[in-house]
Amino acid sequence: MAACDVHRRRWGALRSRNPSDVIGSTLDDVTQESDRRWLPREPVLPSSDPVLADFRLVSWNILSDNCILSGQYLYCPSEVRYMDHRHGRIVGELRSIDPDIVCLQEADEDNFRFRLKPDMEKLGYHGINHPTGDGQGLATFWKLKEFQMIEEKSKILSNIINEHLDKNPNVDVDTRMSVEKWSRRPEVTSVVLLRHLKTGSDVAVGNIHVGWMGLRRPTLQATQIALAFREAMDLVVTASDCSLVFCGDFNTPPSFPAYRLLTTGSIDKDAMEDFVDHHSDVIDEVDLRNFEVITKVIPEIFQLPVAIQSAYLSVTGHEPNATNCDGAHEDRVVRSFCLDYIWYRKLDSIRVLEAPEPELLTTEVALPNRKIPSDHVPIATDFAFH
Repeated sequence: MAACDVHRRRWGALRSRNPSDVIGSTLDDVTQESDRRWLPREPVLPSSDPVLADFRLVSWNILSDNCILSGQYLYCPSEVRYMDHRHGRIVGELRSIDPDIVCLQEADEDNFRFRLKPDMEKLGYHGINHPTGDGQGLATFWKLKEFQMIEEKSKILSNIINEHLDKNPNVDVDTRMSVEKWSRRPEVTSVVLLRHLKTGSDVAVGNIHVGWMGLRRPTLQATQIALAFREAMDLVVTASDCSLVFCGDFNTPPSFPAYRLLTTGSIDKDAMEDFVDHHSDVIDEVDLRNFEVITKVIPEIFQLPVAIQSAYLSVTGHEPNATNCDGAHEDRVVRSFCLDYIWYRKLDSIRVLEAPEPELLTTEVALPNRKIPSDHVPIATDFAFH
């Protein structure tokens, strides 16, 4: 066994943790050990030796207080609704999962500065935050004993579209104004290049929170995802084609075009029209027309440069039934969706953290509740380098 192997996790081995051993005064309200199981990938052959994992990654939309608008989440008691009461349980859940890399969405600047950063540092993490223009943000943390940051970057996704508009001499004024108006959104993408200290391997970690937009603008969602993926791949290329993780809240159910883009590597006009035929009552007409427009502005945007895999799909054969459940929509109807994913390349996904059944998310109307401190659940996987 190589020297670094003694530090790796076997399929069934969970670290011993004591959730009552709280670090920091803000961590007094800590969840119990999670009763969610770890689901392993079946070995290729029954006699195969267990594959050993090099690191664990978790992705979680933690619900910023800035997203709790007046009149929303009223089904939640105040001690469940706001971050003053949720933060300790969020960090406690992360401590229980014990990841080496943490990707958070809706990590607003104040919460990062005054809560997340200090408490995660006490747990041995370092992190960076990229705030958005709507009071949200992306935060990525990594264990200092496991990883060293080599490089990081972030971009506002609408600015990337504007850069392409500037480069394309064939875009007329009316088209430019229309695309700028259509794409003017605050979402950002964040990429961190990390070096694994025990193996010397590099991995680029892309973190994204795609706009919700009432699920009415699938073309813009697919555009945001495609642009964010290319930003991550740019960093991969500069690091000699290293491993990649691309994760976050994609706000895209598996039946939507953006998910097809990620799983198959491309979407075309026929795929969009087929989707619209089954969802014509909810799709924004301007968004649909812009599918052809954006492909002229950014040729091949809806063709991913490399193939990627979904951690949950590759391990379990399907995505989680639901990773989000809330009643904060305009009609206040409680709905659950699978919106969060972990994608990867040049890695092996060894096992994933079981997603709860949808009925468990509605025991107290919806999320957040006294058990789960956000309207999303954390998703996690163990990875091995090739």
